[in-house]
Amino acid sequence: MKLTYVAPLACTSAIYGLLSNLELFDTFVSIDDITADKDYKHVFKRLHNTILCEKGSMVHGIKLTWGLIRKHLSNNGLPHIHIEHILNPMDKQDVVLAYHLPKDIWSLPPADPNTSNQHYIEVREVLHLYGQLCYHMVFPYLCTELTLAEQLKHLSAAAHLLLVLYVHEDTRSHFVPTPLFVDIGIMIKNVFFCIVKAKMDHPLDPFFLVLLGTDRLETLFGILRTMVGNDANLDIL
Repeated sequence: MKLTYVAPLACTSAIYGLLSNLELFDTFVSIDDITADKDYKHVFKRLHNTILCEKGSMVHGIKLTWGLIRKHLSNNGLPHIHIEHILNPMDKQDVVLAYHLPKDIWSLPPADPNTSNQHYIEVREVLHLYGQLCYHMVFPYLCTELTLAEQLKHLSAAAHLLLVLYVHEDTRSHFVPTPLFVDIGIMIKNVFFCIVKAKMDHPLDPFFLVLLGTDRLETLFGILRTMVGNDANLDIL
C-alpha cells in the first residue's frame, strides 16, 4: 500500500475571512477545508487518566500526584468513598469519572493562609490553575445555558491555558503527554471550523457542540473492549 503525504493547505477565502481575526489560530486544513477531529469524551478521559498516572503531572513548577490531590479533596470535606471512587486509576474508560474529578478540582476554594503553610497554599493554587483548564474545556459541553459565543470563549481560553502550561519552563510532556496536547488542539480547532461551515450554510440554525466527535466509533470501541479486552490487533480491525 502506497501512502501519500498531503501537505496542509490554507483554508478557502470565505472561511478564512471569518477566522482571520483570531490571533494564533491555525487555519491550515486538508483538501476541501477538511479538518481532523478527536472525540471530546475520549479527550476528557485521557486528561483524567493523566492527572492520576503514577509519575504525576507537572503544573507550573509543582508536581501534582495522586496523594496531593487526595489530600486537598479530603481537606475540602468530600466523603472518603467519593474520593476513592473518582481517584481510581484503574477505571480508565468511565466517562462519568472523567467529569467528576475535574469538577471537584475546579470547585476547590483557596487555601486559608492562616491555617496553611506556604507549600500547601502553592499546591492549592496550582490545583486551581489546572482546574481552570479543565473547567474551560469541559464546561462548554455540559452547560446548556451557554450561548455558542460563550462556548467558543471557554474553548479558546482552554487552548491558550493549555499552551502556557505546556511550554512553561519547558515542562512539555511532564505536564500532559504530547499526543494529548496535540489532540486537544485538534479537537478545539475542529469546533471552530465546524461552526463556521455550519453558519455559512445555515446561519440561523442552532449548533450543538455535543454532536461533534466520533460517537458511533466510540460505541463500537466500548463493545469491543467489553468483549475481548485490550487486543491491539482486533482494535485495528
